[in-house]
Amino acid sequence: MRLARQAPSPEEVEAEVAWCRKVLVERPSVFLELEGVGDCELYGISYLDGPAMVRALEAVTAADVREAVERAVAGAVLVVPHGTLPVLTGLDGRRLGHTQVCEQWDVPPPDGEVHRRPLRARLGRGDGAADRIVRTPHSLVRCRDDWYHEYRFDEVVELERWGDARRAIGRCGCLLELVPGTFQGMDLLIRPPARM
Repeated sequence: MRLARQAPSPEEVEAEVAWCRKVLVERPSVFLELEGVGDCELYGISYLDGPAMVRALEAVTAADVREAVERAVAGAVLVVPHGTLPVLTGLDGRRLGHTQVCEQWDVPPPDGEVHRRPLRARLGRGDGAADRIVRTPHSLVRCRDDWYHEYRFDEVVELERWGDARRAIGRCGCLLELVPGTFQGMDLLIRPPARM
């Protein structure tokens, strides 16, 4: 509501652009690029790669942000006041987590068996050991250089099977893609269902 009433500061706009530059240009992710292409295909809009997206964002002014948010608020179906955390429960009655609360920043992830990207992918991306999955006795943990997201086995609410790949969806609503060849030892992370 604040952004709909008054424009953000130039510093706020620049902070968002800097974050996008870091994620889309300095540390590009094939997964994020494919997700962006899929979203554009789904919604019928033109896809912009990382550098093109950052150039477009650099042209956005504080007034542009205010006008866009004002239009969004005017057409919103539901507006939740800032700071309000809705209390949602799963089918078992336990409270569901909230997105972003589930990620941990600037702290080391739990100890466990580390599965890194294949060497060829690490050399091509230049990010070394930053992107990895750690398998603990109770969870799979997706890690990057400054954050991690833990997917506890007892909090996976859905496991989708796409051929040899798996997609685990946690109680928080986040998902973990487990695609053969993406990380070393992926066969140890993807357990085929027991045959009866």
